[in-house]
Amino acid sequence: MATLEQYVEAVRDRVRETGFLISHDMGDSAYQRFIRTALRRYSIDRPKIKVNQIVGAASKYITVNSTNLPSFIDGFSIILNIEIESPVIASDESPNYIERDSWDFYRDSTLLYIFLHDHETSVSENVRLTYTILHTINGLDSETVDTIPAQDFEAIIYWAVSEALLALSNKFADTIDPTIRADNVNYRSKSVEYRNQAKEFRLMYKEWIAMPYTPESITRDLDFGYTNYTPWQTHQYSRL
Repeated sequence: MATLEQYVEAVRDRVRETGFLISHDMGDSAYQRFIRTALRRYSIDRPKIKVNQIVGAASKYITVNSTNLPSFIDGFSIILNIEIESPVIASDESPNYIERDSWDFYRDSTLLYIFLHDHETSVSENVRLTYTILHTINGLDSETVDTIPAQDFEAIIYWAVSEALLALSNKFADTIDPTIRADNVNYRSKSVEYRNQAKEFRLMYKEWIAMPYTPESITRDLDFGYTNYTPWQTHQYSRL
């Protein structure tokens, strides 16, 4: 799996800031911020699925905490299903799911709970919870694991690049730097160009997310090149 440094370099390469008439590097911290935003967007569209098994507590209430539901984020995570007396796979036992209308969240002044309407778990009963959590990238925010599937590395890059290009667009739209303004380049036009390219990368991300996993590439006619206006080509990372 990829590291944060690989994501940063891939985004920086796509932005190709020094390939434009303006040479400006926003720095690693800015790129990490763009990647963090992309990671959250991707986690909304394709969240990581986590399964945790706990032992019942002779109660209809299951406390939502880091023990029972590790990495659960209140307001983001979604409970996909709850199994009572979770099956033994080797014995070909059938799952025993609780219907969605048979449980609800309940909140008191301090904690969040899952309330089972018609079932009280016993202390010898296994309860299996399946829910969504955020993805992580190795090296970002002290995380040590990259949970992005290899075939979706490119999706993170697309969204992060769009964030970077929007930042550049905003920077050069209202710049008051005299060393920049003294240049003959029309920076307001460059700002519009960056913004249009950001839209293209965002559309590429959305198409990638909407498509099933296939070996084909997403193709876009992006109107940029080297400083001498010689066009260049790039290929996706393999999705195989």
